[in-house]
Amino acid sequence: MNSQWSRAVRVGAPAAAAAAPPPSSTARGGPQRRHAPRRAPSPPAKALLAATLLLAALVAAATTAPTPAAAHSSLHKPVSMSYATDCRVGGPPGFIRNCPGPCPNMQMRRTGRGSSADKPAVVVGRGASLPVVWGRNNHEGGFIRWSIVGVADQWKWDAHRAAAFHWNCFSAGRFKCGGGDGQACVDDSRNEAFRDVLRVPAIYPDGDYVLSWAWFGGVRFDDLNHRPISSVSGDYFDCSYVRISGGATLQKAFKPRFAPGSYTYNGNGCVSAVNRLGPCRKEPCTVGGSLFASSLYRGSITVPEEFADGRSPAPLTASMFNGVLGLTPGSRGTGAPHIKNAYVVNRFGSRVRVLLGPGKGTTTVKLAYDAIDAFSIEATVGGRKPDWVHFERDGKTVRYDSAAPWGMTGELPEGGWKDWGGWTSGKTHDIRITPEGGSSRTFRLRVYMP
Repeated sequence: MNSQWSRAVRVGAPAAAAAAPPPSSTARGGPQRRHAPRRAPSPPAKALLAATLLLAALVAAATTAPTPAAAHSSLHKPVSMSYATDCRVGGPPGFIRNCPGPCPNMQMRRTGRGSSADKPAVVVGRGASLPVVWGRNNHEGGFIRWSIVGVADQWKWDAHRAAAFHWNCFSAGRFKCGGGDGQACVDDSRNEAFRDVLRVPAIYPDGDYVLSWAWFGGVRFDDLNHRPISSVSGDYFDCSYVRISGGATLQKAFKPRFAPGSYTYNGNGCVSAVNRLGPCRKEPCTVGGSLFASSLYRGSITVPEEFADGRSPAPLTASMFNGVLGLTPGSRGTGAPHIKNAYVVNRFGSRVRVLLGPGKGTTTVKLAYDAIDAFSIEATVGGRKPDWVHFERDGKTVRYDSAAPWGMTGELPEGGWKDWGGWTSGKTHDIRITPEGGSSRTFRLRVYMP
């Protein structure tokens, strides 16, 4: 094992006490001034003095002791389908998220490169090298799991698990940002980020896919040398639309691999609080869920669970992407367009309510009580991709949306939805949604403002 890991870490070692000047010493060689003896402070003064000293000690401890930090990180290259840097469940007060993966459901990219399967972040061939970059954002430790699934399967956990083809350390390929990589370091105090180069398995037919990134096992105090290795970060997720076209001849199978990556201090494993997705599903990963509570797990320098005890995952096969497990390349769909579901989404783009369809009742939203202060309506469409989707409220047009994801309001430049304010508190509204060339569905919505 590298000596860096076996070295003891001394924290808070006391400095040598300053020598007191002799009684006859003077600041400038002149005679020492004599002072009358001071009176002992009165009992109230003693109490005030003690309280002042205690407060000073607490302030000093708070500013010098390492403090656990809430985490965030995301995929920067290829460009993510989301602007969010904190797709997770939970988080510190004021930053709680409900983004359970395996792809982001918030602050979605609405236009431009990387915003949809029709506008992929990158086009790459089978067997080609795919450079990837993700943010450090003052965090360290854990693993990254990479998968490639069909667009139709981007929300299926089993699909991402079955199609995982590469694992590496989160803290791999450390580099200083410059030029085009600046955004990857925008929140990092050291101007650092991480990177690796993936080899696209030659088992994928030409088509549109989703590359998924999952980070788990981030360590407390964001220090790879800190011992014990302990948990605080939750599981994090991000995804990017990629198109596979051409390249190497289609192969029958590919063996998934674990490669820690460069600059990871240990060639055989990663510093991680846990070795699989799931144990730290919610952040903070601590006893009782408090940021400053004890960690739930003690980690080590280890390998992903799939590779523990000399094991390795089953090979991925080309047949998996021809119908097996549902891992099929994305397609434009066939048949008449139809509305599959509609959702109440908050300003970050997270789906917080499913709208009830005809004959199934009324969806109720209580602003503030439901931790929602602003919202919009989003719809999903099956069948052929329509040229537009028409949103109506009580028989009056609200908006024609011409690009997926389909929403009742426009998008914010930083991601997420604009607030829809066309409701009356306590009144039931009929929300009718119609795709171009297809059949409509009507949903009932009631909103209460406390």
